[in-house]
Parts: sequence; C-alpha cells; structure tokens
Amino acid sequence: MEEDLKKFKKLIEEKKISTVEEMQAESIKLAKSIPHLKEKYERARMIRGDVMENCITLETSFNELLLRTGGPDLVINPEEKTFKLTTGLKEELGSIPTFKKRALAVKEIIANLLKEHNPNEDLSPLDNFEKLIAIRDIFAHVPINWFSPELEFNDNPPYKHFFKINSD
Repeated sequence: MEEDLKKFKKLIEEKKISTVEEMQAESIKLAKSIPHLKEKYERARMIRGDVMENCITLETSFNELLLRTGGPDLVINPEEKTFKLTTGLKEELGSIPTFKKRALAVKEIIANLLKEHNPNEDLSPLDNFEKLIAIRDIFAHVPINWFSPELEFNDNPPYKHFFKINSD
C-alpha cells in the first residue's frame, strides 16, 4: 500500500498533476482577478433562478395540457395509472420527455386547435416556442462568462447549439 502511494506521488510530480491545494489556490487567484465577481454571481443566480422557476411553471402547465388533451403520442397505461409521451418506437416508454419535447407537443396542440376553430388565424406567434426553448436551455445548461461586464453566457462549443434563438 505504501509503495503504491509513493508511485502515485512520483507520477503526480512527473506529470505535473496539480494537487487539490494547488487547484484551490489557483481558483482563488482566478476569482480575485474577476472584477465584482460576488455581485455578478448574485445577479446571475437571481436571473437564472427566475427563468428556471418560470420554466418549471410552464412545464407543469404543459404536462397538464398534454394530460387533458391526450396530446401527440400520449400513452396512457391504465394498469399503472400513468401517462407517458413517446417520441419514437426506439425510445423506452419510461423515459422523461424533455422541456423541448413537451413545448413542441403543446405548440402542435395549440396550432391544431387554432386551425380547427379559426383557419385564417396567423400562427407565427407560435414560433416563439422555439425562442422560449432556446432561452430556457441557455439558462439551464450554459456556463456564464464571468469576465464579461454584463450577464453573458459561453457561446462556444459545446454550447453553440443552445443559441438558436432566431430562426433566420
């Protein structure tokens, strides 16, 4: 055991792998180099929290609408007394549909209802569902650029695909 520990320490020295203490010191040094980090963090936390809280409310509404309308690909299992959205034959029934899948399902339900009751209705406002999905995904998944003076997210790969807010 002790021999293994010596080998590990030697490997760390040879490969120049940082220790926890070194990484912590580097993190503190980096944090001190960011102007107004604490204020930026609090602002980002509040904004991100508000967006996510509103999206949770929307998801609850989407679930209710899908349940009540029998939305697209809705499967009701009377034995388990559950309902599940399916998006393809390969997907397991027990999977949880994403915010995007539910939002697009709700968009489809609304579009069908509008077409049925008012065929001349302009459906372009429904395009905002894609913007809503993009904004939610950015706030839910993309790291913040702390060096930016304003609230700014990292729009580099692997996060670039979240920034599809405008379809043109």
